[in-house]
Amino acid sequence: QTEWMRSYAGSPIKVKGKTIGFLNINSATPGFLTSTKAEWLKAFADQAAVAIENARMFGEIQEHARQTALLNDITQTTLVAPDLGEMIQILADRLGELISADGAYITMWDEQKNKVIPGAAYGALRNNYSKWEVDPNEVSITSLILSKGEPLILDKNSIMSSYLGKLSQICTAKSLLGLPLIADRKKLGAVLITFETPHQFTEDEISISKQAARIIALAIYKAQLFDSERERTEELARANTLITALGIIATQVELAKALDDMVEILCDGLIDLGIHSLVMLQVKDEKAYKIHHLSESGINDRTWDVLLEIDPLDYQFSPFELEYLDEVVGRKRILFLENPHEVMLSWFSECDDFSQKEVEHELPSLLDAHGFLLPLLSGKKVFGALLLWGKDIQEQDLPAYSLFASQIGVALENVRLLNQIQQLAITDELTGLYNRRGLFEIGRLEIERARRYKLPLAAILIDIDHFKRVNDRFSHSVGDQVLKSFADCIKNNMRELDVIGRIGGEEFVVLLPGSNHEKAQETADRLQKIITEHITMTKMGEIKITVSQGVSVLNENMNDLYELIQAADTALYMAKESGRNRVVSSLDYLQE
Repeated sequence: QTEWMRSYAGSPIKVKGKTIGFLNINSATPGFLTSTKAEWLKAFADQAAVAIENARMFGEIQEHARQTALLNDITQTTLVAPDLGEMIQILADRLGELISADGAYITMWDEQKNKVIPGAAYGALRNNYSKWEVDPNEVSITSLILSKGEPLILDKNSIMSSYLGKLSQICTAKSLLGLPLIADRKKLGAVLITFETPHQFTEDEISISKQAARIIALAIYKAQLFDSERERTEELARANTLITALGIIATQVELAKALDDMVEILCDGLIDLGIHSLVMLQVKDEKAYKIHHLSESGINDRTWDVLLEIDPLDYQFSPFELEYLDEVVGRKRILFLENPHEVMLSWFSECDDFSQKEVEHELPSLLDAHGFLLPLLSGKKVFGALLLWGKDIQEQDLPAYSLFASQIGVALENVRLLNQIQQLAITDELTGLYNRRGLFEIGRLEIERARRYKLPLAAILIDIDHFKRVNDRFSHSVGDQVLKSFADCIKNNMRELDVIGRIGGEEFVVLLPGSNHEKAQETADRLQKIITEHITMTKMGEIKITVSQGVSVLNENMNDLYELIQAADTALYMAKESGRNRVVSSLDYLQE
């Protein structure tokens, strides 16, 4: 006892049977605090316990109401936020407020790339967090949480461990609660809640954070589904628009009758869509491919002069020498090209001395462009390749361009086959020269051109001397050898623009566009010497022949090719009558 405390009474303060404190009183007067007063003190202590409990309950109710309001706000945000980015920022803010944390983070998870994508943050890193770049396959808190699939609590040492990635290197938190974001068994990301001081997470905090994480996961999942569906709708709309536009071009191509016209319509139509093109077709021997047409808006003549110094339309390729072309025509694959200019460089091997920068300067249409390299097929046969490039070409367009290439392939091959059939109808089977029908069809066009442009046109009628003797002595099969060899001799010694035809057994006509009488006479004399020296090797040995030739020139009194050839035939008759193996011009007998 002391002088100021001569009497004492005390009572515990109990809440639900648990002592939470004590109520103590004392007096300097001895005997002042009696048992009765002690009972009063106990009753007062019980009332205090009730008041304290009520205050605690009121605080918990208020906190519960606050958290419930935040959970409702989180739910409402998921319903009305205009886009995923804005939504997760609001969710991160509400998440941090939910248990009065110092920081909160929402991360997204790219399962295909095995990569964390920072979403949104609450706290000190709020403005910069979403700008972070995380390397694929980097071990992070998010990947750790998702691998466990359940809440994870980390202290300062664990957070600062290097294996937890970039967040652990920058975050100053002393305590962290991480929760996985999973919906429909899909890993979406994680929620990270942090405190700057050591913090013991209560069951209630973990429970309500789990509720929030479930709401956030469902919201992100639905938003991703919506975005995916929207993207899919946009892709379908784009595909339909593209298929329609390409279908119009394909229809226009199909309506053309000539191969050159078809390819020109094809390339011009694609240019209207902002697509550049190069068409390669198989050459006759089917061992190489030749550039048949090049989009003029894609590469100009100056570019070819600078890069190739050759005529691109004469440049041929063996598909087995070029990686890209072999993939397409050899394996019938469609290639999406991230960098079409690399294909162009590989195709034109003479460009090796040019740097990529120089090439990009010369080929501006290839800059920032993507492309497709597609086989042109008819059935299972590949007869060409189509290179397309443009700034708006995307890999997702492959089905549309594949369908387009199939349509174009069938159309081009049909015309090629039709041309072959038509060529057979106007071609002599033995010699490969025009037959009588073909000669007169082409000859009619040449006469029209000569009349229109006032150009000279000459004809040479050639007859093999005593050819019947060759057949009678050596057989018709040897005679055919001689005829074919003779035809090849003429073809190899005439200009490309000259028209050569076989109009009878051993009678041949050569039309000479742009040749007057003097030039035609020189050509006939030159042929006479070449044919006289020409030797045909047959199974019966060497055979030499001579020919008689008649030359005529188109004049204003002639109405058609028939009359031009008739004049040459008259001159030929004179050549035979005067001893054969010679050239006679229509002017010669007219002068006589």
